[in-house]
Amino acid sequence: MAEIIYHYTTASGLLGILDTRTIWCTHVSYLNDTLEYKHGVYVYQRTLQSIVDDDELSSDVRSTAKTALEVLVGHTSIDALLDDPRRFYVASFSARDDDLSQWRAYGGSGPRFAIGFCAEELRKLHRMSGMRLEPVRYDSNKEMVTLRAQVLSRLQDLLHRGPTQLGTESDARAIPLGHLFALSQDSIASLSPLVKHDAFVAEAEYRLFSSPNDLMSQPPPTPKFRSGKSYLIPYLALDLSALDRPVVSITVGPTAHPAEAKAAVVRLLKFKAQCNPGFVRIHSHGYEVNSSAVPYRDW
Repeated sequence: MAEIIYHYTTASGLLGILDTRTIWCTHVSYLNDTLEYKHGVYVYQRTLQSIVDDDELSSDVRSTAKTALEVLVGHTSIDALLDDPRRFYVASFSARDDDLSQWRAYGGSGPRFAIGFCAEELRKLHRMSGMRLEPVRYDSNKEMVTLRAQVLSRLQDLLHRGPTQLGTESDARAIPLGHLFALSQDSIASLSPLVKHDAFVAEAEYRLFSSPNDLMSQPPPTPKFRSGKSYLIPYLALDLSALDRPVVSITVGPTAHPAEAKAAVVRLLKFKAQCNPGFVRIHSHGYEVNSSAVPYRDW
């Protein structure tokens, strides 16, 4: 597990984080990669299909898995599976500082920065607000093995409960479709925030994300909305003010004026320390502000 993780952002993002002591967690349906969150759905669908095709399992289990698969495939909108307000808000970080692919993908145009956060401090948010910090997982086959065991356990538990209100004399083991829909929701909730295609493994991504089970005892968070290029984007403004100096470094991205850009950030941090101390860590040599060494030019 990385000790410091980096949030790549624009100048307005840096200023917003330092000014408000919050970080934005975006609804997973509205991340930059529009298909990203559906990868978890794909893994879950493959898992169900593997159960349906397994001749060594009982016919009841296979039949129930087939019904669950039909419920999933026949659903008109996968987004409905993600509609619980407690689910699926994420903020992205990388274990890699000063990374070319990150500057290209997430820094935007104009000044860009990688804010180094203390991972140990961010993990305290789980106790405070129910938000978890975990590394993203890129091995879909391994995820299927784990998920298959979990889904089989849930299906067998549903079957062992016996007849239901939807059962008939000829179908005493009928399971309410709502239970299978809930199975899909829970399975996809365990995958979508943290499982990505292995093509993205070089990102070494960490995510701070909403954990449904941890948030069930709390009121649903109230989303805010910001303007995107094509639509409004729902997000949560996650309060970091209770953490102890979670910002440990800032790397200034590739720029035509590295000395001036670095000096401006140092001045910014000194001013913030006077107005609102306790958010940015001061090391023995002062603030940890670095200039990118990546030979990348887009100006």
